Amino acid sequence: MHPAYGHSKDHRSDLKQILLTLFVNREGVPRFGTVESGQRSDKTLHAEMLEQWISALEPEQLAKLLYIADSALVTGPNLERLDRQQIRFVSRCPETFGIVATVKQTAWAANRWQALGTIGQRRDAAHYWASEQTGEIAGRRYRLVVYRSSTPMLSG
Repeated sequence: MHPAYGHSKDHRSDLKQILLTLFVNREGVPRFGTVESGQRSDKTLHAEMLEQWISALEPEQLAKLLYIADSALVTGPNLERLDRQQIRFVSRCPETFGIVATVKQTAWAANRWQALGTIGQRRDAAHYWASEQTGEIAGRRYRLVVYRSSTPMLSG
């Protein structure tokens, strides 16, 4: 791993970047991780990490695996790999997939929301609701959940 100048989220191109990967168990205890160059693609790293899991685990263990990842996981090749190995996953679907706009519109039009309550303990904590939808990405059906909050979205 070599730190490299890159495009940080806080727009500090004058700083060298590194990328940390971390796998934890269901209790949140770290199992393994890596330190990578800041120039590495999250999408590529997810593909590599999936291959590591697939080669390291027995089929019975893979069947129990729930892979929780950021939206960089959700690419056509990664979805195909997950499906082929029958690995369950939870992630945010990036807006680059057209299905996202469709399921949001469907959720709002149907107006059937399940109350989830608040996350914070403050009196003014936002309330959340969810609407479960299904949609197709690359010929496969997925369960997609749309969330809404009592707090208006802030524009950047």
